[in-house]
Amino acid sequence: MTKIFLFSVFACGLCLLSACGGSSSPGCVNNCTPGSKSEFVFAASVDHVQSLKVNGASGALGSPTATSGPNSASGIVADPSAKFLYVTDYSSDAVDIFSVNASTGALASAGAPVPIGSGGNAGGGAVALDPKGKFLFATDAIAFKVASFAVNSSTGALTPVPGSPVATGASPFNAVVDPTGKFLYVGNLDDLDGSISAYTISSTTGALTPVPGSPFASLPGANPGPEGLAVSPDGRFLYVALNGTPQVWYNFVAGFTIDSTTGALSLMQNSPFFSGTGPSNVVVDPTGKFLYTTDIGDGTISAFSIDPTSGELNALSGYPLQVGVFMFGIGIDQAGKFLYASDLFTNNIYGFTITATGAVTPVGQPIQAGHSPSFLTVVKIP
Repeated sequence: MTKIFLFSVFACGLCLLSACGGSSSPGCVNNCTPGSKSEFVFAASVDHVQSLKVNGASGALGSPTATSGPNSASGIVADPSAKFLYVTDYSSDAVDIFSVNASTGALASAGAPVPIGSGGNAGGGAVALDPKGKFLFATDAIAFKVASFAVNSSTGALTPVPGSPVATGASPFNAVVDPTGKFLYVGNLDDLDGSISAYTISSTTGALTPVPGSPFASLPGANPGPEGLAVSPDGRFLYVALNGTPQVWYNFVAGFTIDSTTGALSLMQNSPFFSGTGPSNVVVDPTGKFLYTTDIGDGTISAFSIDPTSGELNALSGYPLQVGVFMFGIGIDQAGKFLYASDLFTNNIYGFTITATGAVTPVGQPIQAGHSPSFLTVVKIP
């Protein structure tokens, strides 16, 4: 059922859930520190992108402000300057570009959607940016390709990189760039071995070159459905949420070590690591000590400590934690204080504080954020 569900999410604008059930003012509000920079959660929902202001002291979210956006968003990312937000649309196979109001978090269209593939077809998948915001990468989940774009830092406009797009594995639905900006990793949802395609990124042009040995299997022969990807802040480890197949939910997170020279991946000795059912998206906290997944199959959040030497995962006591119904999107703030996760069924976004042990504690009440909020990103205004 998993991939049937997931493809319904991307291809039909979350139509599987269609039968299921004011903006923050500028300046300093809710007891934040005077003069402090604002922080926002952006969530892609059906036909809209939601903007929610974060209370810097408590982590509580303000009321969402909705802006018209993609019908079936399949990825969301902000540039390092927090001036622009990019959202991929599965149904139009394009990237939508928004400008971000630094005071209010309000979004405005910053140009026509940019085609990922040849245009006119569905297939838009993941979106990722290099750490300097020079290049954007977007996958085409139907054409089995990943495209590269140069980013105009003044306007947010995207220009295709010569030689783009390049081939991936089957159904590339997730992507991540390592913290050095040297490597791009793409998860191939329908590959039998759950493979991860790896590429080196040209620092001058953004062109992609396959890493020798790519693609790399995450669970050989198991068709594990690799979903969310995350790289540790030091760039040493890659983690992959293994969601499963239409017939079988999986409950694993694969762990790889990254060769810092070549970008090649090696499975950790004890990989994969048990999680909740159907892990969909994954984040690592900024300290590199903890990892979290949203688990769509049982409505939980899984939490792990990360071994600083090997990168291997150890589940925290009391986790997976029951939270909602179809937990999917996940994001963490820049300081590692707050975690946010979305439920496709209830339309809620849940907020949590992160303790010194990695445990999470609910913040306030869940916030309703449009219809089926999926992908999240937490953005701090520099």
